[in-house]
Amino acid sequence: MPVSKEKFPKYAILLFNSWVTLCNLTLITISSIWLASNPSKLGTNPELAFGITIGINILSILMLIPMFKLDKIPRFIIGAFIWYVIVSTIYLIFGLYLFAIIGTIQLAADIWFDFLLKKLDSNNS
Repeated sequence: MPVSKEKFPKYAILLFNSWVTLCNLTLITISSIWLASNPSKLGTNPELAFGITIGINILSILMLIPMFKLDKIPRFIIGAFIWYVIVSTIYLIFGLYLFAIIGTIQLAADIWFDFLLKKLDSNNS
């Protein structure tokens, strides 16, 4: 069930968005540094890996924007797991194991936020 924004702690949405954005910006930065300094770290096709990494992480940041406009925040953990599996699979295909680890840290933010949503929803029932 969606939880209204008024019942949320003021820090929760900002912390979640900051956490996810920092993970994505970290991946963009690492990818850019690797492409500039040692492209072989991005696999056999570094330009493709770089482009996909940038696209995935910018899209991930853009998907946070609607959260600021919603009055009620729905649970989205299933979508987060699907996103994680797809993105981690792409990173593992390219051999970007560090990126998959940072993606797991981002998934931890999704799990924490879902836990908070569940806790607030059960308190309001």
